[in-house]
Amino acid sequence: MARQKPRSYAWARHLEASREDPDWLPPAAAEGLEYATELAEDALKHSHDPRLRSQQEPLTIEQLAHELGLPTALLARRIALARRLLFGELTDGAIYKRLQRLPGRQPRRCRQRGCKETIPAAARSDQRYCTLHGSGKERVKRSRRRQPHHED
Repeated sequence: MARQKPRSYAWARHLEASREDPDWLPPAAAEGLEYATELAEDALKHSHDPRLRSQQEPLTIEQLAHELGLPTALLARRIALARRLLFGELTDGAIYKRLQRLPGRQPRRCRQRGCKETIPAAARSDQRYCTLHGSGKERVKRSRRRQPHHED
């Protein structure tokens, strides 16, 4: 029987690649992010020190659930929720690709006159407006302001 590849939680260490603010996660997702971060940090520690693997096994979600006295399924659901809210349906490869594109990019201001919101560096390069001013309702308002009204 083939050995199954362990699940990666490395995405929890790369929140700068997310278009969402981790501070705005609901409590269950914030807990999931904490669990994923703990698992990711342990895996990183083991990858940097191969001798550590022979001394102690990497932390698993089952071990973490046992330590916290919570069902494994609950931890898995909360971790999945955090990942979904932060990265949507992006794969690990897509997250790393986004990270590769980030170094030269900076957060930028919303182009709506008077708006103080910033657009994250991880946002699409063609995004010009914040979430509020990028909505369909706001786009229609801008379009109507630009077009002169014709009286029949």
